[in-house]
Amino acid sequence: MKYSGVITTGISGRVSDIPALLHRKSIREYGIHPRETAPGEARNFNVVVSPLGAGEAKLEASRCLQCDEICNVCVSVCPNLANFSYSVDPVCYSLQKAVVDENGAVSIVNDIEFRVDQSFQVMNIRDLCNECGNCTTFCPSSGKPFQEKPGLCLSVKSLNEEQTGFLLNRQSGREVLIYKEKENIRTLTLTGGNYIYETSQVRAVLRPDDFTIMEMKLLAPCVREARFTFAAWMSIVMKGAIQLKLTH
Repeated sequence: MKYSGVITTGISGRVSDIPALLHRKSIREYGIHPRETAPGEARNFNVVVSPLGAGEAKLEASRCLQCDEICNVCVSVCPNLANFSYSVDPVCYSLQKAVVDENGAVSIVNDIEFRVDQSFQVMNIRDLCNECGNCTTFCPSSGKPFQEKPGLCLSVKSLNEEQTGFLLNRQSGREVLIYKEKENIRTLTLTGGNYIYETSQVRAVLRPDDFTIMEMKLLAPCVREARFTFAAWMSIVMKGAIQLKLTH
């Protein structure tokens, strides 16, 4: 494919030709060096660095790689192919939580708004990452992708070797995402058109389109509140893990 040099955007201003943008990101285009007054001629009040002309300014602006739409630098610079890019539809959930009053009665009340506005996400495949830090060096936002992105393990063995991480278990008729943090386990299961979120303290059935609590049971008498922000985050990671499984 030959790149035409034009990236189209929709009414919202968002990029509509992602393959063309990714192709352009792979081609190095040098910037325009503005005209400067020679050092020996700068002992006055004249402009030292001349501004760009209208045509030059437009050409310079065309070099924008639109990282606010899709960055993926950490994906392209990883020598081990350990960073995986996946896409999700933006979501906005008005989450609920369960609250236990002093009499032991459980109420379902409104909690916080959970939003994912960026369509393109990245996860780190822990089995392939040797933590070389190359993605940290190149990250334009001073992040540490190999540490900050969700870490997905490809086997039970690698999950057991990690302090924290995710593992997708695909079974007939259901997808189970397991999250381990030290010795604590949480699972999010997609089955029968619903999510089932389970921890040592709560089991809840959640509606995928808006995360409404359909059923819920507290599993420990000491629990005073159960929130589902982490479950919503796990649903985003699950979508990426499923895409990884489908492409490998």
